[in-house]
Amino acid sequence: MRPKVKNHILVVPIKGSITIEGTPITSIEIEDSDHIIQNLLYLCNGKNTIKEINIKLKKSYHKLTDTEIYGYLDQLMDIPLNCLI
Repeated sequence: MRPKVKNHILVVPIKGSITIEGTPITSIEIEDSDHIIQNLLYLCNGKNTIKEINIKLKKSYHKLTDTEIYGYLDQLMDIPLNCLI
């Protein structure tokens, strides 16, 4: 699987969090002071496999575990905006 942020989704970093917007009336804000989610979404470009995303995130965030990374991906796939395909 090669996760990709859907084309209509807008990701906006704002002071220690990110806002993910699907439409003008649907958005969600996620705390992201360490920019892990922002970088994770950047890597979800349809080119990287989940394993490649895991490896690339670990290069920047050495303390992240596989479980944490897969947990972030699961959470992003489960949010009501359904921002990943």
